[in-house]
Amino acid sequence: MNTETTKRWIKAGKILAQDSNAQVLCPVCHVETLKIIDVKNEKKPLELERHMICGACGARNSIRIVRPPT
Repeated sequence: MNTETTKRWIKAGKILAQDSNAQVLCPVCHVETLKIIDVKNEKKPLELERHMICGACGARNSIRIVRPPT
């Protein structure tokens, strides 16, 4: 993965960490918006993994989000 693609993934991750409904184009192919799948951590209820997946090219990346306690 080249530096520009890495920067685009970081930007996508920041946007989607704030708003899982945001429409973000795939940082690799720029064809489709990323599909989001959230996976809760049963051992740590304040954490979740947000998987970002492109349906067009299959590119994927994940971020771990720690939510503040309520």
